[in-house]
Amino acid sequence: MVLGKIFKIKNSMIAGYLFGKIQEIEKAEVRVRYKAELDSKLPVPEVTLIEALGLLFDHAMIQMARAELPKKKIYFALKQKGNIVTIKFANTSEFLEVDDMAAIWEKGSRSNLYQLRKLAKDNGGSIYVQMKTVDEADYLCIKVILPCKV
Repeated sequence: MVLGKIFKIKNSMIAGYLFGKIQEIEKAEVRVRYKAELDSKLPVPEVTLIEALGLLFDHAMIQMARAELPKKKIYFALKQKGNIVTIKFANTSEFLEVDDMAAIWEKGSRSNLYQLRKLAKDNGGSIYVQMKTVDEADYLCIKVILPCKV
């Protein structure tokens, strides 16, 4: 995922949340790259999108702190297309085997991703996860698709 710092968000609540969160994360010496393009009228409730982003950011920060990684990076992209909002999120991570990736989604795990899975399911969405290695660094990559809840 090659991202710069493109911020085209017409929704002031989402823009304000992201601006504050990015500043907070960068103070923790985490490099953040993003691409965000959202209209002022979203097909999903603002609170749902903010909750999903918050869970992803919090999980990434906790995971990177636990692993004591030399380079801490977060990449994310927000895209609105018709009645769907897609979040693509990646952060540097210890390499996780398939069983370890499955465990982070379980209730009671040290991860908050159980809540993200529940949020997506409750809103008719879906989540995809994979590990990628880029320039000798491992990344946990999560894609969340949130459709318009009718």
